[in-house]
Amino acid sequence: MHFLYNKIVQIVVIAFTVLQLSSCNYAKYVADNKNILWQNRVIYEGNKIDKILREEISSQVGAAIVQKKLNTAIFGLDLETFNIGYHMPRRRLLNYNLLHKQIEIDKKTFYEKRHLAEKPVIYLPNKTIVSDSNIKTVLNNQGYFYAKVRDSVVQKAGKKVCVYYIIQAGKNFKINGRNIICNNSKIKELVESTQSQSFLKWNEPLTFSNISNERERITNLLIANGYYNMRPTAILPEVDTGFVIPDNILLDSYAGAMASFTDTTANIDNKTANITFTILDSSNAGLIQQFYINNVIVYLDKNVLSLKESKNYTEKNYKNILFRYKNLDVKEHIVATNIFVKKGDIYSNTNLEATIKRLNSFQAFSSVRVNTALSKSGKPNELDCIIELGVNELYTDKIDFEISNSPGIFGTNVRYGITNNNFLRTANLLSINAHGSLLTNIQDKKFNISQRTYGVNTDLTFPKFLLLQDVVPFNKNYLPVTKIGVGYDVFIQPSAYNQKAFNTDITYSWQFNKKFNYKVTPLFITYVETNIRNQLFFNNANPLLKSQLTNDIVLVGSNATAEYTNKLDRFQYYYSYAKFGVEKAGSIANLIGFNDFGFNKYTRFQFEGMHYINSKTTSWVNRISSFVGIPGKDNKALPLVKQTVAGGPNSMRGWGISTLGLGSAIPDSISARNILNRGDVKLEFNTEYRFKMFKLFSTIGFEGAAFVDVGNVWQYKNLNNNTNAQFAFNKLGKDLAVSGGYGLRLDFSLFIFRLDFGYKLRKPYETENNGWVAFNNLTNKTWLNNNRCWQFGFNYPF
Repeated sequence: MHFLYNKIVQIVVIAFTVLQLSSCNYAKYVADNKNILWQNRVIYEGNKIDKILREEISSQVGAAIVQKKLNTAIFGLDLETFNIGYHMPRRRLLNYNLLHKQIEIDKKTFYEKRHLAEKPVIYLPNKTIVSDSNIKTVLNNQGYFYAKVRDSVVQKAGKKVCVYYIIQAGKNFKINGRNIICNNSKIKELVESTQSQSFLKWNEPLTFSNISNERERITNLLIANGYYNMRPTAILPEVDTGFVIPDNILLDSYAGAMASFTDTTANIDNKTANITFTILDSSNAGLIQQFYINNVIVYLDKNVLSLKESKNYTEKNYKNILFRYKNLDVKEHIVATNIFVKKGDIYSNTNLEATIKRLNSFQAFSSVRVNTALSKSGKPNELDCIIELGVNELYTDKIDFEISNSPGIFGTNVRYGITNNNFLRTANLLSINAHGSLLTNIQDKKFNISQRTYGVNTDLTFPKFLLLQDVVPFNKNYLPVTKIGVGYDVFIQPSAYNQKAFNTDITYSWQFNKKFNYKVTPLFITYVETNIRNQLFFNNANPLLKSQLTNDIVLVGSNATAEYTNKLDRFQYYYSYAKFGVEKAGSIANLIGFNDFGFNKYTRFQFEGMHYINSKTTSWVNRISSFVGIPGKDNKALPLVKQTVAGGPNSMRGWGISTLGLGSAIPDSISARNILNRGDVKLEFNTEYRFKMFKLFSTIGFEGAAFVDVGNVWQYKNLNNNTNAQFAFNKLGKDLAVSGGYGLRLDFSLFIFRLDFGYKLRKPYETENNGWVAFNNLTNKTWLNNNRCWQFGFNYPF
């Protein structure tokens, strides 16, 4: 342990010294009268900014700095996003100095195109002055009208400049009241009835960004209620601070708001403001005139543009919707059911958006365009809704595979699926998915198959809730789905046994909003047939395995899953994902009186949570996943087909596919381990740092990754007095395995090739150094080769 610690310290000290010594070359090609912009830092002084606004203000202040892009640090760290300290080395700047001659010969050289080198970012004093002004504008827009901004430019050794932006924000105004002025009483009542949804809350800080958001909200509200021509410019916000003489006027073009205040208010602690929104009465522009839908027209074809231009189409009126097509690729009632814009209705932007979202949910359509235009009926307040639906190719397919290799073990998993995107012209999806996997032992340069699986699953997905379509209320923005599945899977241990599993289920999926997604399987049925291939193996098997292989198994149950994410369609610095599931088998069989037919009973809980911290060039992802299976009182463990495993490309990457576990029990031979490492309980933590490196041919992105995985699988019950294999909180630290490593990813935009190298750092069943087998071995090539596992797969592991 001390040896490893000393080695790490020596490496860090040497690396740090080399980098610092080399840093004196950063300004090698910088002119004498120029300096490198090395660091930007924002410092808040005096009264602290309100916690609610701090994160938003900080991001806007950062964006207001004109020279915010610095030279890239090591591992592609973005110093603009992460306020890293002065000593962080700049890798690409060093490369620029090393490759300067080649770069000077060809200004569009290979090195700059591949993002291997960067020219020094030269400090421009006039940009700092502009940044001061921008930051003050940002603070004014957030209600800090008396904020003071100054900068401090510090010259460092090696022609480096650090710029410090020092902010005294002071206190901002609090909202005291809000009013609506409009000559149209109907509009005024409508807006006032939705004040609970307002961005402007009583006694909360006044910000021009929230004034702008409120203005946009009122505009969308009116458009959604038929006021088709309403625009934000017709809504004038005014901020009144309560002082008669407006010595200063601040006009914010973004919010469109005018605020009046005096310098004397700077010394008042409890400053308040009233906000008034005036909605212009402009009948000539039709701003306060409601519009109605006259015609709903649907163009349906693989090439909609060609269809419209040729005008060689069949026209059919179905439920007041005019369909135009050459071939009716999707039946009318499927399309009509998901169109919420109806002839004769008041125009509603909400219904228009819901129609777009619904139709985009169908794989049968390659494109969806919805437009509105003034109708040719001659009435000034009538609109036609034109919907263009491009029909997708009938079939799509997908292939995916994973490879895992560790000393003595080689595993692979292949999946292939083909989908009919418009089954029977009803936009139903018919999917057929086949899979196969092999796990082999490598002995004397020979591959011996120790485990193989294969199977096929068929799913028929309907774009509605079968039997419950008119019973359960749904959010019309999201498509409810019913899936009926049938599958057949085979699991073979050539020297022991094989199992055949037949399964069928029905699943309902739906969403209430963007963040939550739900799936409920009210019924699944699984029948598992077991065939013993080696009687000697069965006679010598432990009681647990015997109990799982003695009889055929029938599983009847139900499950439910809830998913949450706050990820948006645009780039985010932070977002999270969580999934919780529960499954119970045996209860339904009891209810219908089949308790004596050998139905297996159990309850399973699953949870997975992930958090992403991103910059433009890096991403740090943390994941926790858990699985808890509780066997029924008459069962020793979960059925084999319902148990969990650890190890492989998406799990503990220092171990091969399903080769880790159980707990701290000493593993038997490889063949025995492949049977016994299936468990009822699983706990796993993963952290991975991803960074962009360079691009090849300007299209293929090379990315690197460093990761650590912690976890294991266990039995739920204590079997054969083997407490090392049973899960218990008081020995959790002892039982956790640890692996770490690095990876390379090739980003082809449509998919990602991933190669990860994982190393076993801690083996729970080892006693020396508390299982930390990496101690004193990190420089031992033989040990590294014996404890390395490489994993190949598509896309990110999580």
